[in-house]
Amino acid sequence: MKYYGPLYYSKRERRVILGMLTLIGVCAVLIFFLGDNTENTSQAEEADSTYTFRKADSIRRWNRYRTNKDNYSGRGYYAGRRNNAYYDSTRAGRHYGVYYGSRERDTIRYPKKISIGEHITLNIADTSELKRVPGIGSFYAKQIKRYGERLGGYIDVDQLDEINVPTDVKQYLDVDTHGIRKLNVNSLKLEELRNHPYINFYVARSIVEYRKMYGKINDIDDLKLDPNLPDEVRNRIRPYLSY
Repeated sequence: MKYYGPLYYSKRERRVILGMLTLIGVCAVLIFFLGDNTENTSQAEEADSTYTFRKADSIRRWNRYRTNKDNYSGRGYYAGRRNNAYYDSTRAGRHYGVYYGSRERDTIRYPKKISIGEHITLNIADTSELKRVPGIGSFYAKQIKRYGERLGGYIDVDQLDEINVPTDVKQYLDVDTHGIRKLNVNSLKLEELRNHPYINFYVARSIVEYRKMYGKINDIDDLKLDPNLPDEVRNRIRPYLSY
């Protein structure tokens, strides 16, 4: 009988060893992939727990508000509305999505509108008073104040037509011309004159050139022969000029 040495394996033994190595390799691959899935599963569970915590924290905030709503500062409370419910627009409210039920709407304070026969004086009223006029909200109130400041004050309610304010609101408004801010045509420069809505570049240039040629202007009618200042233009700017 021939001796092959201590490391010799028969054909059957080699097959068994090869099968065991193959099984070990398959197990190693399965462990690698299953271990990664287990880690992903734990991360997903951690994310779910974080979401659950945030949701629970939001509910606690809402319950705390309902319990202590008399002490609630209300910052950002009326910043928006969704599905007939108001929501908190503060940083915490946006982060946690805290919404407050529609039963809290009775806490909103709108300006009380005036009735027919009552009037608001244009040159004295601020935006809060202007918003008491039916048909005037924040947008029109700001437009009216801004245009009045550019004019130097209103002399007639019909001037509101120049900024496309609804005609119906004029019945609630009146003017007081005592505080009109006037432009001195004998001292102001061209750039200062043309800042007025009624004085364009050509009108301002005519005033300045007239001063250079003839001296002091005593009345705007001194320039009635100037083609840039016809009767319509002179009558329009007359209330806003001083000499």
